[in-house]
Amino acid sequence: MLHENPDAIVRVHDRYLTNGAEIIITASYQASIPGFQKHLGVSCEESKILLKSSVELARKAIQQHSDKTKDSKEIFIAGSVGSYGAALADGSEYTGDYCNEITHEVRIFNFIPS
Repeated sequence: MLHENPDAIVRVHDRYLTNGAEIIITASYQASIPGFQKHLGVSCEESKILLKSSVELARKAIQQHSDKTKDSKEIFIAGSVGSYGAALADGSEYTGDYCNEITHEVRIFNFIPS
């Protein structure tokens, strides 16, 4: 959705805000740079931009909601970050099976290749 229909994400955030949410979650769970590269064929830099857009879309929804309702209450954004195993899409986020295979560099840099 971040890549193909970002406006749908803003609309979903707006529905939550309209119904009283005070915290919205970025649309980034299980999103990863390697996943975007593999499945969307985008570059590492484009992948980083897509991940950052999940926060920008949440901010956009909050701004639009505030403009529409004239409500000045503070709305928070929570980053939705899955475990490294979630990016592998093999269920290992539940078992931790990836822990013995992951390199020190990946642990340190949060699986963000240069």
